[in-house]
Amino acid sequence: MGSIGFIGLSPAVSWAQGAVSGPSGTVAPAPDTGTPPAAPMPKNGARPPALDPMAQRINYLHQRLRITPAQEPLWASVAQVMRDNATALAPLLRQQFQATQGGDAIDMLSAGENLDAAQLTGLRKFIDAF
Repeated sequence: MGSIGFIGLSPAVSWAQGAVSGPSGTVAPAPDTGTPPAAPMPKNGARPPALDPMAQRINYLHQRLRITPAQEPLWASVAQVMRDNATALAPLLRQQFQATQGGDAIDMLSAGENLDAAQLTGLRKFIDAF
């Protein structure tokens, strides 16, 4: 099996993994892509498509990393891991937020531990996808 090789990927890996919480539990902002995130309002009055930050992130990385046609099958598995990791982290981020709003120290530490464990598991899956 081939691999997708990147030089200096460290910041991209953190960003690719989705919302990365720092030591204080804050969520790191996504880098500015230079394009507005909002889609234009359709003329027929229908609702605009739902904002999908993970799809935007995957598309951004695909463009920036200049994935070749030969790398597409490998990229598809990396992109799927990114989607799976984001899905797995979403409830844990909510749990951590709720613990900071009304929980005690044990609740906050437990939520942080759960989130950290899921991030480590996600990182291992991300590395394996390469």
